[in-house]
Amino acid sequence: GQRGHTRVPIMEGKIETVVETLESPENVGRLKRVVAYLREQTQQVRPLQEFLGRPSAPKTYAEASKRVYHNVSVFRANYILMVAVIALYALITSPSLIFAIAVIFAGIHIGTKNQGGEVALMGKT
Repeated sequence: GQRGHTRVPIMEGKIETVVETLESPENVGRLKRVVAYLREQTQQVRPLQEFLGRPSAPKTYAEASKRVYHNVSVFRANYILMVAVIALYALITSPSLIFAIAVIFAGIHIGTKNQGGEVALMGKT
């Protein structure tokens, strides 16, 4: 071989396979859908004062349930942005914080899964 270059037989063909996989039409399509979703969400981010407004305490569980559903549906883009910032912070400072992000995503998924229905708080609706 050439001077200063070492061939690694185990890697031959592997990089090309990885690049071909990443550039597959299926993966490119997924990436385009993710980018389109993120663009849509960034256009729906509400002002910080509105997002951090002063809520009053709900009087009943039903009112609390309605508020949680309304809050998640109205401020979904703000929550996605908040989770993205936390994820970036976690990746930079401590990979173990990824667990916390997974818990947040699970909460968002559970909170938005029941579209149109009541949210149960402490077993009551």
